[in-house]
Amino acid sequence: MDELERKTNRLQLTDSTTGTSGSSKGKQRATRVSDEELAWTLYRQEQDDEKLAASMAKRSLSSREVQTARDYEYALQLQNQDAEVETENAEVPGRYRHFQRQADFVTRELHTHSDPMAESSAQAAKRAAQKVPPKAAACVTCTDVFAWKELAEAPCGHAYCRECVSELFRNAMTDESLFPPRCCRQALSVDKMTPMLGEDLATRFSTKAIEFSTPVRTYCHDARCSAFIPPSSITGEVAKCPECRKRTCTMCKAARHQGDCPQDAALQQVLEVAQGEGWQRCICGRMVIHGGACDHMTCLCGHHFCYNCGRKWKTCRCSWFNERRLYERAAEIVDRDPIPPRQVAPAAPRAVRIEQVATRLTANRNWWMEIDIEIEVDVEEI
Repeated sequence: MDELERKTNRLQLTDSTTGTSGSSKGKQRATRVSDEELAWTLYRQEQDDEKLAASMAKRSLSSREVQTARDYEYALQLQNQDAEVETENAEVPGRYRHFQRQADFVTRELHTHSDPMAESSAQAAKRAAQKVPPKAAACVTCTDVFAWKELAEAPCGHAYCRECVSELFRNAMTDESLFPPRCCRQALSVDKMTPMLGEDLATRFSTKAIEFSTPVRTYCHDARCSAFIPPSSITGEVAKCPECRKRTCTMCKAARHQGDCPQDAALQQVLEVAQGEGWQRCICGRMVIHGGACDHMTCLCGHHFCYNCGRKWKTCRCSWFNERRLYERAAEIVDRDPIPPRQVAPAAPRAVRIEQVATRLTANRNWWMEIDIEIEVDVEEI
C-alpha cells in the first residue's frame, strides 16, 4: 500500500467515524461499540505500535551507524586516504550499507505518518563526521598520528613527521651509503622537503649533495680545514678552497706547486713519448710537434723559441735549420707533385729533385710558416 492509499483510507475512516458517532447517538446501547469505531481503534493501536517500533529501531540503528561511520573514518585516516563520510554515492563496507538501507526505511516510514521525529540517521552520521578531527595520518617511522599540514609526503605516498624526515636527511649527509635519502627506493627531493627541513638543513644538504655527486673529489690539503672543493672552484689543476682560500693540486692532492705534477701519470707518459720522438715543449706547457726544417717556432701563446734546444729564439747558437728535417721536408714536396706539370723533358730522378728542392728551401729562409703545434706550411709550395 503506497502513501496516497494510506492517506485516502485515513480520511475515509475519519469521515466514517465522525458520521457514525453522530448518527449512533440514541440508536444503540452505550456499552456497545460499532464496527467503525472498533476498526478505527485497531488502526490507531497498530499505528502507535508501528511508530514505537520505528522509534526504537531508529535509536538502535542510529547509534550503531554513527559508531560505524567513526570507525570507518579512522581506518581511512590510518591508510592515508582522503575520507569524507557520506551517506550517498560513497564506497563503504557492506555492513555499513546494510545499516544505511535500514535507516532509510525507518525514515520513510516516519515521514509517511507525518509525525514529528528526531534527526535522521543520515543527519546523525553527517554530524558525527563533522566532529572528526582534520585530515591526519600516521608517520611511517614513529607511527604517531599528525595533521597533514605537519607531515611531509614521499613520492611513494608515505608520510613523515618533521623530526623523522629531518633525521633521514641528516643521516644521508653523514653516511654516503644512505645518500640520497629514499623511501620505497624513490629519492626524496630536498626542494619539496625544504618547508619541513628548514632553510639551514636544506642548504647544508644541497652542499653535501654536490660533494657526493662528484666522481673525482678534491679536498683542501690543509688538515685543519679539509673542506670539499667543488668543481666550480677548480681551474686547470689548481683547486681553491672556498673556506680557507688555500690552493691545492688536483693531481697529487698536496699544496699547489710549480711545474709538472709528478703524480700526473698521463702527463709523464706524454713526456716520455716526446723525448723519444724529439718533440719540444713551449714554456706555456704546450707540446709542439714540428716536421719542418726551420727551428724557429712561434707558439699560440706568442712565445718564440728554438725547436732544437727549447730556449728563447736567438738566445742560443743552434743552427737555424736541421739538415735531416730539411731533406724530409723536401721529400714531402717532391712526393706531393711527382710529375711536374707541362714539363717537356723527362722528369729527373727523385733523388735529384729532392736535392733541388732542398737547395731552394735553404736559399730562402722565409719559405714557410709554422702553425703552433701540428705542422708547418711552406709558403712557396702552396
